[in-house]
Amino acid sequence: LLEGGYCLKSLAEGAALTLKSLLGDPCPSLDMTSNPCTSIIQTIQNVIFAHQKYWKCFQVDFLLSQSFKAISMYSYDEEPLSVFPTVDCYPTQDISKIDEFSVLQHLISETQLLNIDNKVCVSFDLIMDQKHESSESGHPECPGRISAILNMYNDFQLTHRLLILPSREAEESELLLAHSREHVDEMSNLHKLSPSELSEKEKCYDSVYLTTDTYKVSTLASGCLLQVVDSVMKNESASGVAVIRPPGHHAELDIACGFCIFNSVAIAASYALNKYGLKRIMILDWDIHFGNGTMRAFSSDPRVLYISIHRYQNAKFFPCSEEGSHKV
Repeated sequence: LLEGGYCLKSLAEGAALTLKSLLGDPCPSLDMTSNPCTSIIQTIQNVIFAHQKYWKCFQVDFLLSQSFKAISMYSYDEEPLSVFPTVDCYPTQDISKIDEFSVLQHLISETQLLNIDNKVCVSFDLIMDQKHESSESGHPECPGRISAILNMYNDFQLTHRLLILPSREAEESELLLAHSREHVDEMSNLHKLSPSELSEKEKCYDSVYLTTDTYKVSTLASGCLLQVVDSVMKNESASGVAVIRPPGHHAELDIACGFCIFNSVAIAASYALNKYGLKRIMILDWDIHFGNGTMRAFSSDPRVLYISIHRYQNAKFFPCSEEGSHKV
């Protein structure tokens, strides 16, 4: 909330919307009327400068522009007021300021204050809890991951508070939003292969196992996430969770990788951009492994901001890519 309090109307509106968001309602979407003015940029940079000594996340040189001049500390010897005026103390505004307030009033009137009944939706399919299992005993990417999450939901008595969405398989056209035709065709034909042929094909990939159920379970994973996207974008739900497997963030345009067949998050982001005309999407990938597939999917798309929190270990930790360095 960047507000100094000198405009009571914008202060009140900002405080009300901030509180509304903190209480769980979705943040309203406002169109940017223009680029941020110089004073706002300077204010933000002053805040960064003042906190740099104490906050490690601000101790990065490029956060401050080369033209930035540090704010000077102002001290004075005046006797502080014991009582502050609260009425009739604001200056009379001229015509230009009144015109600015009309813009503010327009923004307020255009703000959609949504009150969505379903706070959280969830999508899953128990087929993912039964199919696509490695022949290797104790493999970490196993069907039990689904039931473990759902059991925890039940233990915390969350299930009855969620909107349960029907599952579906992602359509071929949706898979092609993030993958090549060759990769989709190759995965869709896995059910035709014998166990020995599947075992031989696994050698073409890095840390991937394949079964005759791989394609069905993987398309279910992507489809369930798309169900969540639709529910949120149609204001049916304020937020949503997809309990799905196999995972996706290592899968790239034309190849499976790291237990991942299709990149469900990349598919979902592209789906939201195309179907709903979104202008900006942020993907926060919080995983011990770097999501190489998701990063590459949007490396040249300015509409998508990809942030990954992962273990790097000088590119010695899977997927062993220097693209996971903080310098990239």
